[in-house]
Order: sequence, then structure tokens, then C-alpha cells
Amino acid sequence: MQTFSSYIQNPSPLPYAGKQSNLKYMNEIISEIIQHCETACSKSHNEAEITETDMIRKDFLIKSIVIVTNNLNDATFDFDKFAADMSISKSTLYRRLQNYTGTSPYELILNIRMRYAQLFLSDPSLQIAEIALKVGFNCPKYFSNCFKKRFGLTPKAYRKKRTLTQTDTILPNNDKLLVQKATKLIQNNISDTNYKLNHLASELGLSISSFYRKIKTITGLSPAQFIRSVKLNHARILLRHNSGNVMDIAYACGFSDAKYFSRCFRGEFGILPKEVI
Repeated sequence: MQTFSSYIQNPSPLPYAGKQSNLKYMNEIISEIIQHCETACSKSHNEAEITETDMIRKDFLIKSIVIVTNNLNDATFDFDKFAADMSISKSTLYRRLQNYTGTSPYELILNIRMRYAQLFLSDPSLQIAEIALKVGFNCPKYFSNCFKKRFGLTPKAYRKKRTLTQTDTILPNNDKLLVQKATKLIQNNISDTNYKLNHLASELGLSISSFYRKIKTITGLSPAQFIRSVKLNHARILLRHNSGNVMDIAYACGFSDAKYFSRCFRGEFGILPKEVI
């Protein structure tokens, strides 16, 4: 079971919600936190009922997330304002967040801002500078530096890579079906290290050059990047469900070298596979 600290830094990607997206995202994030906390509690108590202490912790976390989200685009929102909005002293806020989540108030604010940045990058109509302002950064360059430090990619590069996972992106039906079919074929052959571009293109009834052109246009990824991204997303699901150790999951997802798998995983998600388990 991953800690809250690692969990909040590596959430499942959500599709862009369009208008009123902040409310949509806040509800999604809070639901994730509830699920995470309840799972952690049930495991710590051997599936026993959640205690009153667990409920207090969960309510505290939800209130914290709501307050940070409500001040998302306020670049002046800091530790002092956070404590004031929580109606507790700074020392109490710091102590509780450390005990409950393993993160400091500053880290929690930054984590949530990065969380929303990931989501806003799903919207191709938003410029990087606009997203920076939306998540409380007055300086786009500083925002990009923080984002790259967290995820190992610049916001622009992350946006291109995440195109594959944005299931609600508006695409022509034929393009969407092609991506879905290609993804399914890769998943069906995911443990086969010999399953390459030529096999995928053949099963799709396309020439290699035609498939390359189509998938590059639709997703912004080369076929090799597309295949690797599908495998890595599947690997992350297995890791989150504790479906084996890193080496086993690497092999199960078609990687013959566990070290190479870890490097690719970190490049895709910004953390190592072992940090997800």
C-alpha cells in the first residue's frame, strides 16, 4: 500500500472536464482520497471497520484538500493562510499533516497544484502560461521548473505524452476507434517481447508507414512510444494492485530488462515503480 505522500504525487490521470472543471476535479480528487484512506485503514486493521480516529483523519484530509483547491490560483496562499482557513495553529497543522500524510503543509499545497496542472494539461486550448496562473504560479518558467522536477518532463512534453490517456479528448470516431483497437491489441500481447510495430500494423490492416503517420497525428507519439506508453500504463495498474514485484511486472508487460523498465517508468510518470507499490 503506497503512502499518502507517494499517492498524491502520482494520481490516476483524469480527463479534462471542460466548464466548471474545478468542481469536477475537486470531487474526483476527494473521492480518491476517501478511497485511499479507507483502503489504508482496512489494511491496517485487518479489514476491520474504520475507527473513529480513522474518520477524524479522513475528514481532516478532505477539509485540507478543499481549502487548498479553493485557493488554487492564489499565488499568495501559503502556510499562514492555510492554517488560518483550517482554524488551527501552524504547529498543529504541520504536526497533523505530517502524522496523517507524511507531507508538510507546503508539500501538500505544491502536490495539489501539480495534480491540477496535470489535469489542465489535458485541455489543448490552454497555454502553459495560463495553466501556471490557474495553479498559483505567477511565473510560467518557475512553474515549468517545478513541474519538470516533479515529473521529469516539462509541461509541454508531459502534455504530448499524456495525449494517449485522455479518453475524453474529442477525436473523430475513426481516430478514436483506431487508438482503442491498437491499445487493445497491445494489451492482448503485452507480455510478448517480440510483439513489434510490424505485428501491430498488420493486425490493424495498415502498412507500417500509414500506421506511423496516423498514430503520430492522433497521439503525438511515435508507434514505439505509443506501444511503450500502453505497456507502462498497464504496469502501473498492476503495481497499484500489488500484483507482483517490479521484476515480475516488468516481464509481464513485455520488458525483458527490469532496469530499463524502471527508467522508462520514471520517464513516463516521474517516479520509480517501487514507489508505487
